Amino acid sequence: GMPVWKLLGGSRDRVPCYVTGGYYQEGKTVADLVKECEGYLKMGYTGIKIKVGGVSVEEDVARVKAVRESIGPDVKLMLDVNEGWDVLTAIRAAQAMEEYNPYWLEEPVHWYDNVDGLAQVAAATRIPCASGEQLYTRYQARDLIARGGIRIMQFDCTKAAGPTEWLKIAGMAAMHHVQMAPHHDPQIHGHLVAAVPNGLILE
Repeated sequence: GMPVWKLLGGSRDRVPCYVTGGYYQEGKTVADLVKECEGYLKMGYTGIKIKVGGVSVEEDVARVKAVRESIGPDVKLMLDVNEGWDVLTAIRAAQAMEEYNPYWLEEPVHWYDNVDGLAQVAAATRIPCASGEQLYTRYQARDLIARGGIRIMQFDCTKAAGPTEWLKIAGMAAMHHVQMAPHHDPQIHGHLVAAVPNGLILE
């Protein structure tokens, strides 16, 4: 008779949420992106994730700058690269975007360099790095937590292994001061974020 979050030992029945948007679309201008993000604020969101990595670094910096100036300093602004950069480009972009205070930089490097290469990026920027949605096991998560330099783990239990594996990863992450912000499926992950002390935020 208990909700899953309580069955798993959680002590809160509310978790913070953010919205994902800011996708690249043909003909979409920076002004359109700003208007979209302002719409999310009107819906009540206090965290917004936008896409970067699909145009030049300079264009993306302009996009991030415009959104930050529009939404103000207190709204969480996440940046999702979707594994779009090589290491050197990721470092250059991250350093250029630091002044706009991103809440995290997600999957900044190509899939084949997403542990050791990611660690180089994490060491070169003040922006916390997030990753893990592409993982399938806790062993991959172990490597990313121990060697990848991430501060936010995004393991998706609906893609692989289920809630039990997610909870094992959350425990391992907690020992390394890494927070959990799972990818997608809030109807499942909301319970898990509420269940663990290092549950950060829900997409």
